Amino acid sequence: MLVFFDYLYYRICEFYLRTRDTNPRITALIILMLIHFMNFLSFLCLLRLIRGIKIDVNKIFGLAIMIIILLIDGVRYNKYNYDVLRKKWANEELGKKEKKGIYYFHTSY
Repeated sequence: MLVFFDYLYYRICEFYLRTRDTNPRITALIILMLIHFMNFLSFLCLLRLIRGIKIDVNKIFGLAIMIIILLIDGVRYNKYNYDVLRKKWANEELGKKEKKGIYYFHTSY
């Protein structure tokens, strides 16, 4: 499962490097944190639908969860940074890259 998010992080970094963003790694980290947070909210909605468990998500709770996710992602992608992931996926074929991109886009949204 982490390979999925590693690939997303790599592709987001690559995109923002091409656009000459000032700090593409932080931008990719924030986007990945938002994706994780949306998955967390989806999980809470699923719990509410299936079990009837109501968890009130206010601004402070949401911000705390976002900071925790950002810290976890920050530690992970400090270890597996863009350069490490680039070695893994830099020589990927164009057709394979497009298929993965469509799959990842579809499953993350």
